[in-house]
Amino acid sequence: MPSSPALPPYTVARIHFPFRSLAAQAARARLGGEREVVLACLMAARLAAAALPDHALPVEARATRARPARTWFASLALPDAVQTAAERLVAASARDARGEMATALRGVATVAGRYLDAGSKRELEQLIKALKD
Repeated sequence: MPSSPALPPYTVARIHFPFRSLAAQAARARLGGEREVVLACLMAARLAAAALPDHALPVEARATRARPARTWFASLALPDAVQTAAERLVAASARDARGEMATALRGVATVAGRYLDAGSKRELEQLIKALKD
């Protein structure tokens, strides 16, 4: 198998964004309920991903992020079940408890499932699994 040629030293490293499906679905969704639910799932995933060992933010930083996130979630027109699940995830993201965060993210994914496409569900499932490991 031929190897790729070496990249020049001034080449910018490729950036990996782990929630491409969620972002793409939010971009495609109509304004209103579906888009707001998908955006809430994207925000929930980003809050939860900040606890993964490879990219972990300190608990203090996650708690600082949780305060405005709580306000942002409250500003959305979300179904009650999604709003409640998102609030649980925000609370879990401010603590040092990855298992609790995985459970909270599972709650978000479950109640938002009917709004999500297969790729978005897969990204949330992968994140839930990584939080449990």
